[in-house]
Amino acid sequence: MTKLKKEENFKWLCEVGSNVLKQAVKDLCLAYKKFFDKKAGFPKHKSRKSNISFYVNYESMKKTQNGVQCEKLGNIKTAEPLPKLLKGEYYLNPHISYDGKYWYIGFTRKIEIRVLLKSLEELESLEFLGTPAQLDELASQG
Repeated sequence: MTKLKKEENFKWLCEVGSNVLKQAVKDLCLAYKKFFDKKAGFPKHKSRKSNISFYVNYESMKKTQNGVQCEKLGNIKTAEPLPKLLKGEYYLNPHISYDGKYWYIGFTRKIEIRVLLKSLEELESLEFLGTPAQLDELASQG
């Protein structure tokens, strides 16, 4: 990638953060791996006519008072505040997309859910739904 960035025809690669380029290569490798493992069709080049979307480096993405700050993009104002992150948390796999009218930012985040029971009676009052295999069978029935 570094050599390509220095070539005249590929100067536009400098406009994008290095981690974004690395992620694009990883995504392409994964697409080919799925193809050769017969889990997906042949990877197709994304048409310029389709919705514009791109990966944002999560390591440099920071929540601000009015939105988010991203590498190479600067401050982006959002219609709604982003969820507050706890210490050690970060946004995962952030993508920015454009549908022709509006820009969107999408991401995932890990949330640890803990249920604290106050007493043994509270535990006994919970209904038993079944084992994971029983739940899968129930879900497949309809």
